[in-house]
Amino acid sequence: MQELFSRFKSGDTSLEEKPGRGRPSDFDDKPNLATVEGDESLTTRRLADNFNVGHSTILRRLKNLGKIWKLAEWVPYEFSDNNKAECVQICTDLLQRNERGLFLKDTITADESWLLFRNLKRKKVCVSPGISPKGIMKDMHCKKAMRRVWWARSGITHWEILFNGICY
Repeated sequence: MQELFSRFKSGDTSLEEKPGRGRPSDFDDKPNLATVEGDESLTTRRLADNFNVGHSTILRRLKNLGKIWKLAEWVPYEFSDNNKAECVQICTDLLQRNERGLFLKDTITADESWLLFRNLKRKKVCVSPGISPKGIMKDMHCKKAMRRVWWARSGITHWEILFNGICY
């Protein structure tokens, strides 16, 4: 602003910027792009530290590269091909067993699930438009209780909530 004022005072009323203003950028976008595409969960602050530039430079460069921010989905774990094949085999065996004798009608099933007491924020990751982000592991180190439910074909037979070793 000071420079613009001194230009006007000296008689130069042009609002056009002079060529060569500002420091020329020596920042190379290729390593930045390769790093982001290699690990899309890196934060812009970490990228700024890695490339020894300012945070705003990283934000501007990622925007110029066409990157956008999307929320990643939580993935508690990933099944391997062996895990998937084993699940299919167990389900097939159970169906065949039920065809021999109807044991499923008298079966009581149980389920356990964690009730989290802290609202976990999903992490934003940097991806190209039209690309879905990869899943990231969920942080399981917060206050939680376990809900356990048993049910039969007729409906829920029993339920309980476990918190700090006490059953409610």
